[in-house]
Amino acid sequence: MLEAIAPNQWEALCASSLSQGSNHRLGSSLAFALTKRANEAYDDYIGRVLENELACRVKLADLQDNMDLSRISQPTEEHHQSLEKYRRAAERLSKAFPPSHV
Repeated sequence: MLEAIAPNQWEALCASSLSQGSNHRLGSSLAFALTKRANEAYDDYIGRVLENELACRVKLADLQDNMDLSRISQPTEEHHQSLEKYRRAAERLSKAFPPSHV
C-alpha cells in the first residue's frame, strides 16, 4: 500500500487518513516527521525525518520525484538550486538508511 501512494499525497494522508484509523500513532509520527514547519530550517526538517525510518522511505521517494527535472519543460536556475538541495537531503537520508536497508 505504501508504495502505491504518490509522494505528494503523503502529507495529507498522514495528517488525516492514517491518524483517524487504527494506526493513529503511526499516522501521527509520520505526519510529525514529514511536515516541515513554518520558519523551520530545511536541514532541521531533514534531521527530524531521520528519526523515523518509514518517514525516510517516504521522503526519499518524494525527493526522487522532486529531482526529476524531466517533468519541468524549462527548468530555471531556481529549479537547479532546489535540485542541489534535494540531492544533499537524499544523500543524508540514504547514508542513514542505505538503499538495501530502505
